[in-house]
Amino acid sequence: MVALLLGIGAGGSGDETDDAAVDPPADATDEIAALEEQIADLEQELASRDEALATAEADIEGLQAESEPAEEPEPEPEPEPEPEPEPEPEPEAEPDEDPEPAPEPEPETEPESEPELSASQQNARRAARDYLSTMPFSRSGLIEQLEFEGYSNADATFGVDAIDANWNEQAAQAAENYLDIMPFSRSGLIEQLEFEGYSRDQAEYGVSQAGL
Repeated sequence: MVALLLGIGAGGSGDETDDAAVDPPADATDEIAALEEQIADLEQELASRDEALATAEADIEGLQAESEPAEEPEPEPEPEPEPEPEPEPEPEAEPDEDPEPAPEPEPETEPESEPELSASQQNARRAARDYLSTMPFSRSGLIEQLEFEGYSNADATFGVDAIDANWNEQAAQAAENYLDIMPFSRSGLIEQLEFEGYSRDQAEYGVSQAGL
């Protein structure tokens, strides 16, 4: 609000009385009225802005409330499963009044101990094995070789049979050895192997394995 107090003296003389009222000029009155009107307009504009601001704040609160997710209800607890009834124990079978006696185990039979070999038999077996590791022999030819070494016929026969040799394989090795030295016909090589003490079947097997 603006208040204008003007004290305008007329004539500037000190003789005039102080109680005399002086009217303001017309231009000042118009200016005051214009200012008052402007103030009223400003007050109205401020009121409109306050109202618009309140409306905007209300809209913002509404939007915030819509954007917040709704609280999900807590899930209900699942009911606990009922315990299964325990199976009833089966009744124990009553023992027979007269149980059959368990069969008695048969006595274990001790293995028959091999007869002890004489020194000459052991040596004959060892000598037969050594001869076959160096060259092939027929059964009869190896017995003769051991007899030539001084073994008795019984010890020589025992030593040869104790090594459990494969005489067919011995015939095949002998046939290959002969063919490495000189050529033979099939029948000629069979006869040579028979001469060495091999049986007919062993000689034919050996020659066939040698490729004749």
